[in-house]
Amino acid sequence: MQYIHVQTAQHVRISYELAAFRDRLLALALDILVVLFCYLGLFVWNLERNLNYGDSLVFQFLLIPLLLGYQFLSETLGRGQSLGKYIAGIRVIRLDGKPAASSDYLLRTFFHLVDTLGSLGVIGSFLISSTPSKQRLGDLTAGTVVVKFRRKPQLRLEDFPGRERLKDYQPVYLQAAKLDESDVSLIRNALARYYAFPNLAHKEAIELLVVRLQEVLDLPEPPADKLKFLKTVISDYLILTR
Repeated sequence: MQYIHVQTAQHVRISYELAAFRDRLLALALDILVVLFCYLGLFVWNLERNLNYGDSLVFQFLLIPLLLGYQFLSETLGRGQSLGKYIAGIRVIRLDGKPAASSDYLLRTFFHLVDTLGSLGVIGSFLISSTPSKQRLGDLTAGTVVVKFRRKPQLRLEDFPGRERLKDYQPVYLQAAKLDESDVSLIRNALARYYAFPNLAHKEAIELLVVRLQEVLDLPEPPADKLKFLKTVISDYLILTR
């Protein structure tokens, strides 16, 4: 397995597992099947109405625009995931940590003409196999990469100290009430990423987050158990603000 490290706008370094070639091939095959199904449905619909588009050059060359249009719209609306990518468990992200824009997906789609269609997949396959971040030409020009996508593990209520009996729970850090929803969401996401990928990068993110919270909550000394501390802060926030 190969990983890349992406630093977000909040200066949090996140590790992603790069999508394997077979996963990308599966996603593309599924997307092509979706487009072919729509194309055949349109073909039958036209034949039933005796419009004779089946033999026309316009209809015969409609498949490529349909495929490109599908790729662009599905990745844009799906935030980096077409139906095929969703099933294969992969997603398109930007290497600089920023959210991918429509222009990025448009570039990726346009270069399918070279990577996939124009070379029968030879150029795309070669670049994915040979570049450090497994990028085809469309990824290289758009600054994107395809990674494995796992749903963030949901932290259960029982993972937080005292949450199984709310009426008996006593907050430990009363200053947690000063936090807001975005702060707590950041803590939750950092914990979720650490549990999903307990690597050095996410461990460092946890440590930086604890240092920052120590300052915000005005604690005299750092907590001994950092993960337990973060869970406790979340529990305290939920109790004090609900």
